Amino acid sequence: MTRLRRKYEELDHSPFSDKEVKILMHEIPKHGASWAGFKRLLPNRSLTDIKAFAKENNISCVNSSLKSHKVWTDEENNLVVTVIEALSQKLKREPKTICNHAYLVFNLRKKSHE
Repeated sequence: MTRLRRKYEELDHSPFSDKEVKILMHEIPKHGASWAGFKRLLPNRSLTDIKAFAKENNISCVNSSLKSHKVWTDEENNLVVTVIEALSQKLKREPKTICNHAYLVFNLRKKSHE
C-alpha cells in the first residue's frame, strides 16, 4: 500500500525549476497557494514551500474575495431568497432546480473563459 502523504523531510526543497515556476504562476492566482491540486501537479513539493514561494513573489489568489467564509447576514439571505423565488415564479421551475442549474452554468462559463 502506498502512502499518500510523505514526510516534509522526504520532499524536494531545492529552488523551483522553471517548469514548476510556470505552473505556480498560473495556478496560484486561480486556486490559492494551499490548493490540494498541487499534490498532483507537484508531488515532490510541500504546500509549505509553495506558500512561501507565493508570499516571496507576492502572488495571491485573485478569487479570494469570492471565496469568503464569512457568515451570511440576514439581509444577504433575504436577497438570495427573493431572487430565487422571483426566478422560480418566472421560469416555473423549482427553486432547487434553478440553484443547481445556475451553479452548472456558472462553472461552464468560468471554464470557457480560462
